[in-house]
Amino acid sequence: MYKPLHPGILLRRLLVNSWGLTVQQAAERLGEDPAKIADVLAGNQLLNPDLIRKVSNLTGTTEAVWEVSQSNYEKSLPR
Repeated sequence: MYKPLHPGILLRRLLVNSWGLTVQQAAERLGEDPAKIADVLAGNQLLNPDLIRKVSNLTGTTEAVWEVSQSNYEKSLPR
């Protein structure tokens, strides 16, 4: 069965792997603390609504892309 990826892992693939940004650079572009962004990109912290807005603005995607990704991931977690 398909297990959705943590939205931070998807974000890491985009910002770090595809765009070549460091965690520090990604944090600066998002206006966030590097430690927080490192946690998100490692899949240890979910995106909050403010970060979803910032990620959408940075990546040129809609907020819905990240909200759906996060929702699908959360639904896949054991209860």
